[in-house]
Amino acid sequence: QLAAFHVHRHEHTGNPWFSKYDLDESSKFMPDFFHVTPGGPHGALLLSHDSATAIVWTAKGAAPQLIREIVLFGPTLKSAKAKT
Repeated sequence: QLAAFHVHRHEHTGNPWFSKYDLDESSKFMPDFFHVTPGGPHGALLLSHDSATAIVWTAKGAAPQLIREIVLFGPTLKSAKAKT
């Protein structure tokens, strides 16, 4: 299965959050992600200069849910709990 996430960045430091525009537009294009790969989940990842937050839709038509933890892996492993 494949999960697709829309990723963008807000130009500041600290914990980012989705604007009303971000949430409205994500809700409009998220059904298309489920047309491409129906199994999901799919979501939106929002970055700042030093943090991230994400929401996920687990099924077509479902309400988005906050992702509680984001893990970055590569040369070093980092984990960050979501700030609510």
